[in-house]
Amino acid sequence: MSKYRAILFDFHDTLAHIIDLHELTERTKKILGEQRFGVVQKHFVDWHTNNTPQQDVLENIVSEISANKDEEKIIKTFIAPKTYEIFPETKNVLFTLKESGFLLGLVSNTPSWTKKIIKELALEKYFDTLVFSTDVGVLKPHKDIFLQAITTLGIAPQDGVMVGDSIEKDVTGAINAGLHGILLDRSGTVDHPNKITNLNELLAMVL
Repeated sequence: MSKYRAILFDFHDTLAHIIDLHELTERTKKILGEQRFGVVQKHFVDWHTNNTPQQDVLENIVSEISANKDEEKIIKTFIAPKTYEIFPETKNVLFTLKESGFLLGLVSNTPSWTKKIIKELALEKYFDTLVFSTDVGVLKPHKDIFLQAITTLGIAPQDGVMVGDSIEKDVTGAINAGLHGILLDRSGTVDHPNKITNLNELLAMVL
């Protein structure tokens, strides 16, 4: 029998990824310049902890950096990209865990528009709880976002494990909240005692 009752997952770069994120970031930075791009990034991060409508966020950025129409288009794409793709093993792993009796949770630092992306990717149905930083008002690694997830699931912290690609935000954050943590290191370049390089490896660890 597994020592876990519930498994929590990060979203970005764990279950799915933005296909052209690096190119999009570099293009936006080149068009706006370092200083103005920094303003965009600040607004974007702040947006992760509130439910401000996307159009309001965009208008605030455009006003602060005096962006023209062409710049406004690239800013809109940067703060709300639509080129998401799930990793090949994601759905099968979630299905297998669900069928095996685990409670599943999604715990994500994300702007509110990502909720729509999760639905479009048909991932929502696998989870017993979805916890977003926009709704909690804090970002991982703050323990409150993890505690909300396990409270909703009705489990003790030690009965849950968090799986994500960030040591600080996912693994350390979860451990500080009393959960266990598993690092997803797809590149295989991070030295960590409790890690996997593919979600399929998680099945061997918990089943």
